[in-house]
Amino acid sequence: MGSLIVSSFQFLSYKIDKMSLEIADNTNVLMKKFDSRDDWSFSVRIRPPLYFVSEKIYIGGLDICVHAGEKESPDVFLHAGIAGVFKVVGGDIPADREEKVAKNQIPALLSPYLRAGITGVLALSGFSSVVLPLFNFNKLAEDQLKDVEIKRIVQDSIDESKPEGSVSN
Repeated sequence: MGSLIVSSFQFLSYKIDKMSLEIADNTNVLMKKFDSRDDWSFSVRIRPPLYFVSEKIYIGGLDICVHAGEKESPDVFLHAGIAGVFKVVGGDIPADREEKVAKNQIPALLSPYLRAGITGVLALSGFSSVVLPLFNFNKLAEDQLKDVEIKRIVQDSIDESKPEGSVSN
């Protein structure tokens, strides 16, 4: 009989928290076939990770922008983002691995969900299959988060914190 293996780093949930699509208001866009990989450009930004000390929870995310046409005046522009919650079970992640887990692995684990959301929105908007490339999150994290510290939040509960710019009802 096999034994159960429980990861000490657990993926609790995610939400696609940004999805904005703008399409140029002209007939050329309606008539054009956007089926070539050359028609689309992509950019990725990894969000700086947060760590809630008392609950041993990491929150991370990423944003992807997709556009077709001229960068300054695109025919199609989509901005999408995702955030995810990950819990450490048992002991803390060793310091020598924490940076890699929080900055590289979290966005890598979230990216398939965001890619699927983007593909779905574009398909439902009348664009043929848009295949987003795979991204090298090791290189992206090295370039974008090299000098960024994991923000540690010390408090009683994750529910008591409000991200910057949030509004309460």
